[in-house]
Amino acid sequence: MAESAFSFDDKHAEFRYRHLRFLGGFGVMNGFVSAPVFYWLDFNFLAASCLLYGLFCLTTRWLAAKYRVLVGPLCHLGIFATLLLTSTGPFFQTADLVLVQWVMTVPVVAYVLCKRKQAILWVGMAMLWQMGIHLIWPELLPLQSALMLCAALASSGTALHAFAIYLEGNEQLIVTLSNTDSLTNTLNRRSFPKVLEAEARRNWRQRSALTVFMVDVDFFKQYNDHYGHVRGDAVLVVVAQTLKQAAQRAGDQVFRYGGEEFCMLCSGLEATQALAFAERLRADIEALDLEHAGSEFGKLTVSVGCHRADVGNPVEPQCLVEEADKALYLAKFRGRNRVAFTDISEERFAAAG
Repeated sequence: MAESAFSFDDKHAEFRYRHLRFLGGFGVMNGFVSAPVFYWLDFNFLAASCLLYGLFCLTTRWLAAKYRVLVGPLCHLGIFATLLLTSTGPFFQTADLVLVQWVMTVPVVAYVLCKRKQAILWVGMAMLWQMGIHLIWPELLPLQSALMLCAALASSGTALHAFAIYLEGNEQLIVTLSNTDSLTNTLNRRSFPKVLEAEARRNWRQRSALTVFMVDVDFFKQYNDHYGHVRGDAVLVVVAQTLKQAAQRAGDQVFRYGGEEFCMLCSGLEATQALAFAERLRADIEALDLEHAGSEFGKLTVSVGCHRADVGNPVEPQCLVEEADKALYLAKFRGRNRVAFTDISEERFAAAG
């Protein structure tokens, strides 16, 4: 069972898009401003490099805004272009190493735009780049300078790597906390719409059925009134743990949908399997045998509404929830502590329990 609705990859993709556009704009400004300055200083090759880099950044920024799917490849192209500018331009312009420090921008750009493993590869590429220039043109880059540059790249890369680990850990914690109900440790209502939409699309692509279960604790208000809210919260935790224990298949998701209402998403269940699973959920809660003086059953029970959308009948994700909620209302109307089930593939409405 997945424990978080939004992965860090989702956040990193948005982060990467924003920073690619920012760095693209920054590159446009620097390229177009630097080109005439270097031309005036008679650094013609470097001026041309800056001009080309500015044009490249302008194109990259436009493509990133228009075609979000290209953001990943554009990030790597941007790093490669930065490596070309910061290494090749200065070395071929002049023998002195006044502008060599530019190459230190490569680790920063790589760690901003890429994941850690990809950034490590780019830093390694920058180090090999320096050694390659030394081997081909040792008079432009002596061995001592090449080794010092490699050491500097390794040092800055190590520091950025440690910072990236720290930052990713904090952001992953924030993502997890924002998607998790603090009481029951299930996914929360905030994360539900996006997960439901993603699961609906995935099941449609895989030609698999998607089933929504709505689980409501019977007479929960009476439980709170009789035993107090502290014990009421404890009961919700127990119910959530029981539901999570049942949701052990890959892709099964448990949400706290409302105060005493939970929702489950399950993929690939046949109609009979979905009905049996819903009945199992009801029976598992009843088997806890928790006293409930305010219930006509004398113990804690739940009502379950279940709706299954077959592979041949694509529907709007929100419709799945609405139909499951209708089934839950029917189960409560028929006396609670039971299951009501709808199956869109067979256009049937059934009750069990």
